[in-house]
Amino acid sequence: MGASDSPSEAPPRHRYAAVVQRTRHRRHRLAQLIVVILVVTAACGGSEPTGTTADEPDQVPPADATPVEVVRAEIVAGSEGNGLRVDGNQPTPCHGLGWFVRSDAGRLEVTVWSEPPPADQSCVQVIEPFSIEIDLGPVATETEVVLNGEVVGSVG
Repeated sequence: MGASDSPSEAPPRHRYAAVVQRTRHRRHRLAQLIVVILVVTAACGGSEPTGTTADEPDQVPPADATPVEVVRAEIVAGSEGNGLRVDGNQPTPCHGLGWFVRSDAGRLEVTVWSEPPPADQSCVQVIEPFSIEIDLGPVATETEVVLNGEVVGSVG
């Protein structure tokens, strides 16, 4: 019995065919995975931040809103008034970002929250960093700025 008659060894051309078939199968699975990632990312779409001021009636976060994780907050003075730059994290890229500013007896109370996506929307479960600048407007006197219950500083 010669080396080519051995039942454990396939002729070279059969081994090559098996490698080609495995490669095609892997490419097909990779293509499926890429399609799934693209669909989930497109479904997420993100959302634009929305904010309100004391002049607007919507002064409270929705019932299903959650506080955002604030990494950094700083008061920024500008030519048209003061601003509050907030850097933080949301639970997913699909969560919406909302805020309002309320003026109350010598202090500006800023509330920033995260709104979950609709229940039927799928989304990648990763932390999503954000950075926003909230207009605090012009302030005539020394005014304390409070973000989500924490004193940030003062303007004026």
